[in-house]
Amino acid sequence: MYLRHLLIVLEILIAFQTFVHVLGKFRAAIARANDVPTHKFVCPQTEGQEYGWITQPLVCTVNVMILVTSAWLSFSCNCLCCLVSLYALILS
Repeated sequence: MYLRHLLIVLEILIAFQTFVHVLGKFRAAIARANDVPTHKFVCPQTEGQEYGWITQPLVCTVNVMILVTSAWLSFSCNCLCCLVSLYALILS
């Protein structure tokens, strides 16, 4: 009699453990479905996703204010050549 009760309790525990495991997988699937496409996929899946897929700027834009001979010079960098020019200006 006790062995039968023990087996029933064991089956309930196994069923509960399986339920918790399935519930965890379900919650992970829902969280992944609610994620933005750039986090879910490596490349765009549709033509509509191609626009705005790369959110980083293509060109470096750095605004630098430097003091040159007691006058502030505003410098906007858009490429490596501008950075080299700025470096040469600071050294002179």
